[in-house]
Amino acid sequence: MPASPLILPCGDRPPPRASPCPPRLRPAPSPKPATSCTAWAPSTIRVKPPRTPAPSPACPCRRASPTWSSPPPRPAPRRGRSPPCWPLSSKSATFLRARDPDLRPRLALALSRQPAPPTGRADALARVRDTARQIRRRVGLAELDKSPPLSPEAGGRLLALAYPDRVAQARPGAPGRFLLASGRGASLDPHEPLAHAPYLVVADLVEDTGTEGRIRLAAPLDRDDIDATLSPTAVETLTWDPRAEAVIARRERRLGALVLESQDLPTPGPRAVAVVLDALRRLGLACLPWTPETTSLRARVTFLATARPQDGWPDLGDSALLDTLETWLGPFLPGITRRSHFTRLPLADALKDHIGRQRLADLERLAPRTLVVPSGVPVPLDYTDADGPVLAARVQQLFGLTQTPTVAGRPVLIHLLSPAGRPLQVTRDLAGFWKTSYAAVRKDMRGRYPKHPWPEDPTLADATNRTKPRKA
Repeated sequence: MPASPLILPCGDRPPPRASPCPPRLRPAPSPKPATSCTAWAPSTIRVKPPRTPAPSPACPCRRASPTWSSPPPRPAPRRGRSPPCWPLSSKSATFLRARDPDLRPRLALALSRQPAPPTGRADALARVRDTARQIRRRVGLAELDKSPPLSPEAGGRLLALAYPDRVAQARPGAPGRFLLASGRGASLDPHEPLAHAPYLVVADLVEDTGTEGRIRLAAPLDRDDIDATLSPTAVETLTWDPRAEAVIARRERRLGALVLESQDLPTPGPRAVAVVLDALRRLGLACLPWTPETTSLRARVTFLATARPQDGWPDLGDSALLDTLETWLGPFLPGITRRSHFTRLPLADALKDHIGRQRLADLERLAPRTLVVPSGVPVPLDYTDADGPVLAARVQQLFGLTQTPTVAGRPVLIHLLSPAGRPLQVTRDLAGFWKTSYAAVRKDMRGRYPKHPWPEDPTLADATNRTKPRKA
């Protein structure tokens, strides 16, 4: 039995009553539906194209009637009467995709004067157009109904006026990451065309639990539109650049948290002192040019503040110095704009001014830098130890000393060293060491260092810095 032909007329207009085309034949039902017009079908239905359509010159609509083998496919289900083919543009088709974040195709369809397409969103589109028409009438702009429709490209400017805090600027790096004027981060699928736009206005933002929201609907925006619509603020800023480790002066145009334009300015003046002070607090006191002299000076004052609190010595601890940077270091910071300039700072003078010049004499008397041992040599005192001042001297240099030296009324911690400078004993009771431990040390050391004196009674021996005199 030959195959039954299926002849479909053109959907642009209904066929005339007296048509030379053969009568329309209804094909046998088939479980696989097909359609003769794919322009108005929902986007979720994929229509398989017909195979080898046969030309039909006799048909006035000049559309070929495809011929299928038996049984022919079933036409698409109808809703009411058969609708014509809707010439939807690509923008209209994009409007039907609910996941498309670009607002412009939706505006293009909403602003057009064409009837709504017969889709599931036709009612929503009609409501949008009715609401816009009511608003125009309420504000006395009903004449706009007859004026040419606005361009969808104006959607970004309109959204910027409604949501200035949602103007977004692309972050450097991977596409799809934006910073909002409110300071919030937002992201977009990097495969979307809008992910490469320099500026956006976000109309719909999903607040995720992470640090960035997810953009669901947005429109692009030009830099000229931002300047004309939102009037960004021009400010001059002084900041510390962590990479350059320097104070950078810039003139910027800002819109909230967004930096739209930045221009470097010449070397900053005295206003940079506050920026340097803030950088010092973040970097810590270790970035200052400390020397053995300044380290010892600070440690001596710290010791006296603990040993003699009634004297009112200043607190030179890390926290106290950082809190009072403006007082003791600020006068020396003009002209210092880079970390490499810190080596110029006269740190010793700054600390002495902070201590008070009139108290330096008391400092030398109460916490001397050195202590003269019985051998006549001044030995430096180390005040950085948490246990107090430390005197490190060789045993031979302390012969004849029966009492432990004191500083500010406190006994020093003596580190007794061998002739080679290695530690032998640590004590605050020198007299007890001579009576008890010295005998064992003498027995062990006299064989290792025979050229040095090891008397049986060190309290009666003369202190020396040298070895035994050579025999004649």
